[in-house]
Amino acid sequence: MKKTSTLEVLEEVAGQFSIRVIYDQFFGQGGFCRLKDRPYIILNKTLSNETKISLFVEGLKHFPLDDIALPSKVRDLLKKGGP
Repeated sequence: MKKTSTLEVLEEVAGQFSIRVIYDQFFGQGGFCRLKDRPYIILNKTLSNETKISLFVEGLKHFPLDDIALPSKVRDLLKKGGP
């Protein structure tokens, strides 16, 4: 599975949990956070796709993913903890 496809699947998973995903340019990498009880994954858009995937996986580990339909490669990524 291509890394861009993996990112798209991870964005869809985030959407199922009402996690707002924001890509922006800033110093640092970003990651998962909560603001006023709303979850966010904020990513520096200049990062490599592999790093973005790692940050997604780190953020999504806070949510119950067992009942979500996922491609096997993405499920393995989430269980393994990243690329």
